[in-house]
Amino acid sequence: MLDASPIESVEVREYKQGEVIVREGDPSRYFFAILQGEVQIYQMEKPIRILTDQDVFGLENHYRGIPYTTTAKATRTSRIATYQAELIDEIAYAKPALAAMVMRSAFLQLEQTTSI
Repeated sequence: MLDASPIESVEVREYKQGEVIVREGDPSRYFFAILQGEVQIYQMEKPIRILTDQDVFGLENHYRGIPYTTTAKATRTSRIATYQAELIDEIAYAKPALAAMVMRSAFLQLEQTTSI
């Protein structure tokens, strides 16, 4: 049974250019949605992807049960919403627009990865 309390972001924060949002090796308790801005994703200090408005990152580590495997850094001033990763199942039912955003972003990132 779903909890009747609303599912909200843990926080919405503005990150300045060059500011780290999450570091490789940190515990993967959260996932992030870019409300506005641009984020560079790095793995082992190598840039691997740029994400923009309505992209989501950090959720794959929750499903794998491992710490973050990438570092995310704002490339310009960006507004980022942080959500508890363990609530993703409830989000799928209670917040369909957010669930659609997660799926869209995941599929686009997968497509980019496979085309490389």
